[in-house]
Amino acid sequence: MIAKKRYGQRAKDILIRLEPAEAQIWRIKLEKLQADCGCGVGAVLMIAGFSTWVLYTAMEHAERTLGANILLGLGVLIASAAIGKAIGLFIARLRLELMLRKLEQKIISGAASHS
Repeated sequence: MIAKKRYGQRAKDILIRLEPAEAQIWRIKLEKLQADCGCGVGAVLMIAGFSTWVLYTAMEHAERTLGANILLGLGVLIASAAIGKAIGLFIARLRLELMLRKLEQKIISGAASHS
C-alpha cells in the first residue's frame, strides 16, 4: 500500500501527459508492478533455502534429535520465505521506480523534440 501512495500521484502526473492509448498501456504495466507482492521470489528462495538445508542435513553427521531437525527445518523454511519476499518486494519497487523514470525521460525528450 505504501508504494501506491508513494507512486500513485507521480504515476498520474506522468500518465496524464501521454496520449490516451499509450497511457492505458503504461497504466496496466505500472499497476502490475504496484501490485507485485514479492511472493514469486519468496517461493523460489524458500524452496532453494529449504532444499539446501535438507541436503546439508542429510550429508551432515551431527547428533540432533528428530524434533531438533524439524524445528531447524521450520526455521530455515520461514526465514528463507521472509527473506525472499523482502527481496521480491524490493525488486518490484525498483522496477517500478525505473519504469517511472523511463516514462519521465520519454516525456522530457518528447517535449524537447516538440520545442
